[in-house]
Amino acid sequence: LGYDANGIYAVANKLAQVITLGYGVFDKAWMVSAVSSYHSAQRDVFFTTVFHKLASLLFLMVGGLVILMKPIMSLWVAEAYFAAWQYSAILVVAMVFHCFSTFYGVGYNCSKKTTLAFYTTIIAAVTNVVVNLLFVRMWGLYAAAVSTLLAYAVLWFARLKSTAVFF
Repeated sequence: LGYDANGIYAVANKLAQVITLGYGVFDKAWMVSAVSSYHSAQRDVFFTTVFHKLASLLFLMVGGLVILMKPIMSLWVAEAYFAAWQYSAILVVAMVFHCFSTFYGVGYNCSKKTTLAFYTTIIAAVTNVVVNLLFVRMWGLYAAAVSTLLAYAVLWFARLKSTAVFF
């Protein structure tokens, strides 16, 4: 789509990275807690409770970012990049699925079956590439943003399914 589109997409992705940045802080503590409580009798209750609280916090962050997206972009970026706000909401939601998949990815470490993380990542990557190849020429940056959203959703669902035996 060219350099201009690449710049707009990069700016759109910056706002979405706020979600990932916030999750990164949580993830370090989560990894330690998950591994240490994996063999606990209360493991399932603990993991479910943490996931529900995480999801609530992420949805609250998404709501705030979506509401403030246009005003933030009008203050934060040059006029040439203002169109990025149109794609940021899709990418912000995509990052929620990314966080969910990372949360469930801890199950691979706990169970010492990290090869499954590789396979689920490959499935998501193939999804991303295929959707981009099929739709970017028709839908432009919307297709790029949607392909990211779909890829992370597929990653989460694949990890949800494959880690069900661990939790």
